[in-house]
Formats: sequence, C-alpha cells, structure tokens
Amino acid sequence: LVTTPEPVIGLDNIMVEKLSCGLGFSAVLSSVGAVYTWGRNQHGQLGIGSSEETVTMPKQIKVLTNVSIEGICCSNNHMLAWTDKNKTFTWGSTRNYRLGCDTDKKMVSSPKIIESL
Repeated sequence: LVTTPEPVIGLDNIMVEKLSCGLGFSAVLSSVGAVYTWGRNQHGQLGIGSSEETVTMPKQIKVLTNVSIEGICCSNNHMLAWTDKNKTFTWGSTRNYRLGCDTDKKMVSSPKIIESL
C-alpha cells in the first residue's frame, strides 16, 4: 500500500500527456504518442505481446511505435487506443466480446485494430 504519491520509476524522461488505470494495471500516453503500460497482465491487457503475469516497470507497446496515438482508455482487463486518423486498437480479455474484434481466443496480448469502426 502506497499512502503518499511517488514518481513511477521508468518514466523519468517521459513527458506524460494522458494517464488511464484499469484493474491492477496502468497506462500512460507520452507527448510524442508512445504508450507505456505496467501492472497485472493475466489477460494480455498490457498489450506488450507477452504472457508475463506482472510487469513492474513501464514497457512501451512497440506495435504502436509508428502509429499516431491520440488517446488511451483502460477498463478492468482490456484497453483501447485511438489514432488521429480515427482508427481504434484494442487488446486484453475477450470476454463477452468486449474487444469488438473477431477472435476465438480468450485474450489478445498485442493491439489489434477494430475493423468495423
């Protein structure tokens, strides 16, 4: 339990523009459009393409490196990111079809574009 604000180790030289928190995980969008995530990853909600259960230091989502991300949003066990070109990416738990993309997998651990939007 952390009772006083502390800086996030690993974001020292990152200019954070937006922040979103899910159930046990967090994400930031930097001023240059890079997305970093850390925390619980049991459902692939960090989007880093890894099955690591917990990530303690922020990791950049490499798949989104050359994409102009404009916004991010975390939910319980999944996440969304959208671009300046009205493209939306999603990843994490697929329960109840919450990702909006066609898959029969239980989770998507790397950002996938929602084609129907």
